[in-house]
Amino acid sequence: MKNIDAFLCRLLASARASLPRVNGSRLRLIYGGTFNPIHCAHVEVVRHLSSYFPGAIIHIMPCFQLATKSLMPTSQIRLQMIRAAFDDTLASNNPAMHATSPGIYLDETELMIPQPSVTWQTAKKLMDRFPSDKIAWVVGSDVLATIHLWPDWKALFNYCHLYVIARQGCLMQPHHSVLTYIDDTMRVIMAGASDGSSNYELDPSFTTVQALRGGVFYDSHFTPSQVSSTMVRQMISCGVDCPYLHPDVLNIILQNQLYAPDN
Repeated sequence: MKNIDAFLCRLLASARASLPRVNGSRLRLIYGGTFNPIHCAHVEVVRHLSSYFPGAIIHIMPCFQLATKSLMPTSQIRLQMIRAAFDDTLASNNPAMHATSPGIYLDETELMIPQPSVTWQTAKKLMDRFPSDKIAWVVGSDVLATIHLWPDWKALFNYCHLYVIARQGCLMQPHHSVLTYIDDTMRVIMAGASDGSSNYELDPSFTTVQALRGGVFYDSHFTPSQVSSTMVRQMISCGVDCPYLHPDVLNIILQNQLYAPDN
């Protein structure tokens, strides 16, 4: 198998500058998840993206409520928690699917469908809506090891880039089937590693990228707090003080008696 170097893209322009449009395109960063509940690490990721890409349109996209998830609050409660976590940061009165200006938007796309959506189908909807924009799906580095288990995962590269956020203790180690697919289809724009080691670092800038989709970009310049929603739920269930939640989010949880032992 070829070294992973052949599948990473090193970009040259500074990512801290405002992101210019390329051929009229905008950058849309899609940050999805259950947000069950939303905690400090989620907020840190969005703040980082907003700071690193001040010209980007950031979609916070809670996923559909799964019937099999007994601990999953209603969609409306999760939306309420997301709004509380970001205070007044969210762009108001302008749905993400109509957003054309930089900012952080709450995107209810997956909540408005009658059944759980497959990720690539949602990405396709976004591409159909914004055919000239560069769309990047934001995932943690741990996701790369299991993305080949997603339904029709290969289709995702037809509609967006993958933007990978580093996770503590996780290197960028895609499953061999993912690397083989990327190699065979020549999906990743030029490759290169800085030091030949297994800890690859990319300058996460899209300023020089002409392709609207199909790339994999690894951001090792930032690592969020090592917190998970599972950890938060367990702390609340055990009656342990949880410092990882916005006070208003915690109030919503307590008022609705979420994550109690009998829930």
